[in-house]
Amino acid sequence: MAHSVDDRISIVYIGNLPDMIRILTDSKKFMIKAVVCESKKRTLELEDVAQKANLSLFDVKNKAELESVLIKENISVAVMYDFGIIIPQTVIEQINIFNFHPGSLRTNRGSSPLNWAVLLGEKTTEMSLHKISAEIDMGELVSTSVCYLGYKDTPGTLRKKLEQRIPDMLTDLYEYLKGNRHGKLIEEGIYRRRIEEKDYTINPETDTLLQVNAKIHSQAEYKGAIVECNGEKIYIKCWGDFEKVFGSNDAAVI
Repeated sequence: MAHSVDDRISIVYIGNLPDMIRILTDSKKFMIKAVVCESKKRTLELEDVAQKANLSLFDVKNKAELESVLIKENISVAVMYDFGIIIPQTVIEQINIFNFHPGSLRTNRGSSPLNWAVLLGEKTTEMSLHKISAEIDMGELVSTSVCYLGYKDTPGTLRKKLEQRIPDMLTDLYEYLKGNRHGKLIEEGIYRRRIEEKDYTINPETDTLLQVNAKIHSQAEYKGAIVECNGEKIYIKCWGDFEKVFGSNDAAVI
């Protein structure tokens, strides 16, 4: 069923991704009014996309500036994705903010969910949409969309897969806000710390091929997994790099 302009819900996007602005601008169910990004992540592309959509673009450095902008804009609903500043409690009490978390809130809470999903060799991950509460990665779960992991997936490829689910999940959010869909309280889950060097350091003597594969692909978009050879750290971004150090092996089948 088509929605008229009057049916659309006005929202603000809190985040740093130009593609998210495009998704919200194309939505038939929401009317994006403004964008709030982190000052350090304000880019020319972000400015260009916001300008073409005739949107106000605010950049903030801290929680105080964020609170000032959101309260001043007098909004009731905001969508957040890819934003590193913690939302102040005073804002949570006044505005319904819904966050897209690229990971399972049961097994991968925290700031590096996709890195952990690859590193742990998980078979699936998911995009989670939840209402922000005072506790990080808690609140009411509105929608989830499951994605399967392949052996060659990296955090970057998983993110692209999950972001393709956002338009359909926005439909779920619309129905939730209209009272036609019920959320559920998020149960306790596993909070993952930030990835450390020890997590992606390869031990050729004890790591299985699957573990080596996971460590390599978890860091493929960064400096690479680490192998220590003759007291020197060597960065491994692909199996080819690994084979240069240790010679060809059965890893080619992964």
